[in-house]
Amino acid sequence: MLVLFHSRPTLSAYHVDPLVLLRPQVVNSSPKVPALQVATGPLHACALTFDASLVDLERLALKSDTPASNAAFLESVTPVCWGDGGLHSDNNLSPPAIGDAAAGDPIVSVRTGDGFTCVRTFKGRVQCSGEYGNLEGPAEDRVPQGVLFSALTVGEKHVAGIEAGTAELRAWGDCSSLNECTAPTGISFAGAESSLSAGRMFTCALDTRLRPHCWGRVFWPRATPETSEFIEINSGLTHTCGIRRNDTRAACWGECSFGEYVSGGSHRGERSLARGLCAGCGV
Repeated sequence: MLVLFHSRPTLSAYHVDPLVLLRPQVVNSSPKVPALQVATGPLHACALTFDASLVDLERLALKSDTPASNAAFLESVTPVCWGDGGLHSDNNLSPPAIGDAAAGDPIVSVRTGDGFTCVRTFKGRVQCSGEYGNLEGPAEDRVPQGVLFSALTVGEKHVAGIEAGTAELRAWGDCSSLNECTAPTGISFAGAESSLSAGRMFTCALDTRLRPHCWGRVFWPRATPETSEFIEINSGLTHTCGIRRNDTRAACWGECSFGEYVSGGSHRGERSLARGLCAGCGV
């Protein structure tokens, strides 16, 4: 299940977070505008803002299906960050300006870690700003050069991505001795943005059969359900939740003590998940 790029970017190129788009007021700090995505780190948050006058939010489609309207929408998509820069976070509130909508390569994804921000463009270019944990030097210096990514996720102090056109995972950042930056061998990973997630010293990803695998700091009281199939996963600091393929119920595994685990119940029909340090939400 590799992700193939469209010939040209449109609104459908975005992994839109319904939790944000259907309730734009959740972005209650700066900026106070609707957003396609919101990413939250320990001390700062980032959003992909856009010109809402061009989009029918009920249908999640452009009001005018014309090349000019599409171009105007893509030009309006802007990553914006706010919050506290914190320690070891040089320039993390200024997301990298690598998108080029006019050339058909706008920013389609923004992710935040502890003191750094990463963005991915439609064609798969990735750039980061800030610093990874205690590593010296700007985050941008450690991004693999000349590599395009079909999916991107950010943990507390590391970044992982699926290389475009392959099923291989690459990771970088302030990697610990627990090997969260070293993927298991012999696994072909799915290439969708929603199939990849990370937390504190661990990384999780769905394989091409949609089964989850987690590595790094994964000595958890609830083991990863590697025999189940999921359509989406999302990680908090020490836990991960996913939407099961067979019944669209949410299920969680990992470690936390604040009731974020889902055990059956009426959580059927989930379309999207969001997570916090020790919390989870679904819509």
